[in-house]
Amino acid sequence: MVAISKRKDWNAYADYMHPVVIEMSGGKEGFIEILGSQSEILESVQLYRVGKIFQLSKTGNQYQCIVEAFIQMKINGEVASGSSYDIAISEDGKKWTFFRIPPTVTSDQIKELLPGLNPDFRFPRSQTEIGKGLERFMATYVVEYLE
Repeated sequence: MVAISKRKDWNAYADYMHPVVIEMSGGKEGFIEILGSQSEILESVQLYRVGKIFQLSKTGNQYQCIVEAFIQMKINGEVASGSSYDIAISEDGKKWTFFRIPPTVTSDQIKELLPGLNPDFRFPRSQTEIGKGLERFMATYVVEYLE
């Protein structure tokens, strides 16, 4: 996905997004338009690391998990580092779609948007710190969960 975003191939990027994300963005064209308008932010990424895979399960006919990522960006001349989490879902274990967990939602809201999720999932909350490089951020990072 990082390689796709560096190429600015928003059409291919959209293929990896969960259908709910596409629908909430006004369809695939709306999603692509949003990504295009945010390309300046995406270009500010300095470091990106995939973290752990949390809570891998098979629920119904789907594989589901939560994927952790860490990022360092330069925004308005300042370094910012943080964590993010995506719910990943696959029917076959090969092609996955992703839903970024927003930091301001509740677990119940996520379960309402994605009703087929494993009911035992706990959703990590993304975190951001301004003025810290990624190494310093990760040295003190502790996973926090949504309520």
